[in-house]
Amino acid sequence: MLTSKGIAKLQPKSKRYTVKIDKSLYLRVTSTGFKSFVFRYCSYGKVKDITLGTFPDMSPQLAIQAAHIKRQDLELKPSKGVTLSFIFSIWKRQKKGLKCFQSEKRRIKNHLILQLGKQEIDKFSIPQIYQYLLSFKNTPQTLRFLLMRFKEMMSIAVRFGYLKYNPFTELKFKDFVPNYKPKRRPSIPASKLSELFNELNIQKAPNWLRYYMLFCVYTLLRPKEASRVKRCFVVDDVLTLPESEMKEGNEHRIPLCPEVIRLLELVKAEAMLKVQKYNARLRKDQTKKRLGRFTWSFGHHLQPIGKQYMAKWIRGTSFCGKLCAHGFRSIGRDWLKDAGVAYEVCEDALSHVVGTQASRRYISTDYLKSRIPAMQKWWNYIYAAYCATCAPIPDLTT
Repeated sequence: MLTSKGIAKLQPKSKRYTVKIDKSLYLRVTSTGFKSFVFRYCSYGKVKDITLGTFPDMSPQLAIQAAHIKRQDLELKPSKGVTLSFIFSIWKRQKKGLKCFQSEKRRIKNHLILQLGKQEIDKFSIPQIYQYLLSFKNTPQTLRFLLMRFKEMMSIAVRFGYLKYNPFTELKFKDFVPNYKPKRRPSIPASKLSELFNELNIQKAPNWLRYYMLFCVYTLLRPKEASRVKRCFVVDDVLTLPESEMKEGNEHRIPLCPEVIRLLELVKAEAMLKVQKYNARLRKDQTKKRLGRFTWSFGHHLQPIGKQYMAKWIRGTSFCGKLCAHGFRSIGRDWLKDAGVAYEVCEDALSHVVGTQASRRYISTDYLKSRIPAMQKWWNYIYAAYCATCAPIPDLTT
């Protein structure tokens, strides 16, 4: 099949000529260099041509789909049209810059493309898609994701002219799971933080894990964001996570109370002890290579702690099934609300986007000054619960 580059290279001749592209589809090139796509068929012994569009306004793939639809309208022998795999390739080009692009691409490929990718998009029917997605009824979140992405790809097909309309716009998630109620992430009340910290004593946790636990509970960061914190993000008494490290793509600032700043100094000091040990056994170039990959060095071997480490640690405690790593944010959010902190301040502490699009245009602050006293009170509460059951960190308040 001729590609767009191949068609662009075709030169005009003294007489008009045609080049076959696909079944019943030809490219007509005039002596003046004008190029158009023509649908050619035979009717009652006569050959007829129907102009579908001009190049480069119409791409070869779009012309093939237009010829495919024209054969259906004329009730001719069917030809192969655009498949879901081709529309998926367009979706990938449009979504490549998203943070979650790799995970979404993998899920779509495993659940949609491998089963439905070879089917032509105009052959899909609502009963077929309904029955297929119904097989994911036991995993509602996956079902919701696949339904959204399938409808999104069909909308792309409409925008590019491969379909006249999207018949799946009225297909809703509630049609599959009418009585679905989203489950709240497992969490515990702030009053049980002492029991959580006591697990550190039971398991004889190393210092770096104690530091990391306090840091995660205080900052209310998502597990992935907490694992990406670097020293360069801390300036004076503010931790600033850039847009590239945040889920919503918005810069997030966290006021650090003096105790947390001291905590991070202890982390740095312990990391330097590890460096000295490695200097004795490794060449300098190897040491530099390892240091280039390490941030807070909560983990072993000068490696940054993984985003799933806290979740794995919780599963090995008595809080398995009662708390998740993301639940730390819920603990802090409930405590701030009970402490009388304003709603907007609480939501900014968690880096949530609230309000309508119009109202957000008039808000240019992240309530950092209002969050400073609130976060100090939150730390005082955390450390009080920590010291109640765990051995205090001697150098933390000095």
